Amino acid sequence: MERFGRYVLLERIAVGGMAEVFRAAVVGTAGFTREVAVKRILLHLADQISYVTMFIDEAKLASSLHHPNILQVFELGRHERHYFLVMEYVTGCSLTAVAEAAREQQVRLPLPVCFHLASQVLEALAYAHAKRNLKGEPLGIIHRDVSPQNILVAHDGAVKLGDFGIAKTTIRRTETEDGAIKGKLGYMSPEQVDGRPVDPRSDLYSVGVILHELITAERMRRAVGDRRLMNEAAAGTYPRFDELGVDVPEQAAQVVYRALAPNPEDRFPDARGFLAAVRDMNVALGWHADQGDVTAVMHQLFPTEIAHEERTQAVLAQEMADLALDGQEPTRTIRRSLGGVTDPGQARPRVAPTTGTRVLPPPRRESRVSTAAVMGALVGLMGVAGVVSALVPSAVAVESHPARTPSATIGREHPDLPPVDVDIASTPPGAAVILDGEMVGFTPTRVRIYGDAPMVLMLSLPGYATVQQSLVPRRAPASLDFVLREAGPLSGAHPQGHTVLASARHEPTGMLTVQSRPWARLFIDGADTGRFTPVSQLVVAAGRHTLELRNDEQQVMGSVVVDVPENGAVMVSRELR
Repeated sequence: MERFGRYVLLERIAVGGMAEVFRAAVVGTAGFTREVAVKRILLHLADQISYVTMFIDEAKLASSLHHPNILQVFELGRHERHYFLVMEYVTGCSLTAVAEAAREQQVRLPLPVCFHLASQVLEALAYAHAKRNLKGEPLGIIHRDVSPQNILVAHDGAVKLGDFGIAKTTIRRTETEDGAIKGKLGYMSPEQVDGRPVDPRSDLYSVGVILHELITAERMRRAVGDRRLMNEAAAGTYPRFDELGVDVPEQAAQVVYRALAPNPEDRFPDARGFLAAVRDMNVALGWHADQGDVTAVMHQLFPTEIAHEERTQAVLAQEMADLALDGQEPTRTIRRSLGGVTDPGQARPRVAPTTGTRVLPPPRRESRVSTAAVMGALVGLMGVAGVVSALVPSAVAVESHPARTPSATIGREHPDLPPVDVDIASTPPGAAVILDGEMVGFTPTRVRIYGDAPMVLMLSLPGYATVQQSLVPRRAPASLDFVLREAGPLSGAHPQGHTVLASARHEPTGMLTVQSRPWARLFIDGADTGRFTPVSQLVVAAGRHTLELRNDEQQVMGSVVVDVPENGAVMVSRELR
C-alpha cells in the first residue's frame, strides 16, 4: 500500500501507456473511509504539457457528467508531481468480459437482457449528447469510442459507460484533426472510419454493433487486418440474423438494422428515438428486463469471481477500519483477487464450459444482491483507444525472469491454434510490458499467446517514449527487440499515444499504417523504428519516406516509397519475398 495525499492506494489494478489505476481508500475524519478508484498520470509523463492537458480535459468533461449510467469522476487533483483523478469503484467487469464468459460457458444472453444493456448505454448517451453548459449552450459531446471495453457491468446489475478520453466536445482544449481516426475499428460507424464529420448518430451506430454482437455471441466484423477491417467498416455491411441462423423476432431485428444503417440519415435521429423504439418493441413482444435480471445473469456467469469479491470486501472492511484510526499508517499488504484476476502464482478461476449452446433461464428474483459497494471502475488507461479490439480477447501466459515479476496467467487457450512463444526485449531493458491493458512483466521476458485475435502490446519506461504495437498471435515473430527512444523535443510520445518520428514537434505530421506478410521490422528512411508489422497509426513527418521491411528469420524483405500528406493517413500493405 501507498499513502497518496489523503488517499491510500491499496493495490494497482491496471497500467497503460498514459496512466495507472489503483483500488484505493479515502480516509477522512471521525473514522470515515470510502473505497474509490484513483487514476494517476505516469510520472515520466507528468512534465509533458500535451499529456497533462489531455488528462485535465478528460477530467473536466467526465466530472461535468452526472448520470447513473455514466462512470462518476469525483475529483481532479495534483499530489507532488502526479496529476490524478478520483472515480467511483465499480465491483464488476466490462461488457467484453461478460460476452467472453457467455461464450466460454456456451450460453446466449436472453434477448430482453441484451436490449436492456443497450438501453442503459443509450440513456447515458442521451444525457451526454444533450449536455449543456451553465449558459445553456450545447457542449456537443460525441463519445466516439462506445465499445464493450468501455461499458462496465456491476455485479448488482448496474450498467455504466466510461472513458470519455477521446470524446469530441466544445470544451476540449486538445482536439484531433479532421480526418483522424479515433476509436476501435470494430465498432466505428462508416463515416467515422472514412474520416468524415461525425454527429451523435455515430455513437448510435456503435450501440447497434454491440447489440448485434450480444445477440449473436459473435463478432459482427470478422475481417483480419486493419486494412480489411477498415474496408468492411467503411462499407457498412454486416450479416443479418437469419444468415447466421439466430432466431430474432422481426421487430427486434429491425431495431438493430436501423441502428446499423450505413447512412446516418437512415438511423434513429437521436438516442431518445432509439430508446423509444426499444420500448415500443418491448411492449409489442411482451419483453421486460431490468437491473435485477442483469444481476441474475452476472451471478450465473461469475459465481466464483463474485464469491471471491465478497471475501475481499470483508478483508477491505477491516483494513479500512484500521486506516481510520488516527495516526495509524498502513503496514499490511492485502493479497487478493480483483475483477477475476487472481493473486500471482494462482490460476484464474473459470467455470467449466458445458456442451452445446443453451439460453440462460429466466433469472430468479431471489438471486438479486444488494451489494453496498458498486463503487467504481477502471477507464481510459491508454489515454486513447487502440485500433485493435476483440469481443473475446486472446489469452496471454507470462514466463518471467527471476526477481523481475511474478508469473501470471490471463485468459484461456485457443482450442484450434497452438500457442506461440514470443521473447520481448528492449534497449534499454526494464520496460513494462503491457498486453491488452494488463502489465505482464518487464523486458526481457517471454510471453505465450494464443488465438488469432489481434492484441495491443505496449512498452513503457520512464524517460522514454511509449511504444505501441499491434500483435497477432498466429503471425507473431519468435522475438521482438524494440529500440526505445528518449522522450524529449525530438523523439517522444505523440499526444494521441503514437511515437513521433518527425524531426521536430512543430513540423507537420501525418499517420502511417503498415502491414506485411510475413511480419517484418520497419525501417523509415534507413532508421530503425524498433517496430514490427502490423504497425497501426504511426505518426511521422509529412512528406516522402522510404520504408524498408525486413524479416531476418525468413530472409525476406521489401521496400516502398510513400508520400504522407499533412494531417492525412497512408496505409501500406506488402507481400515480402
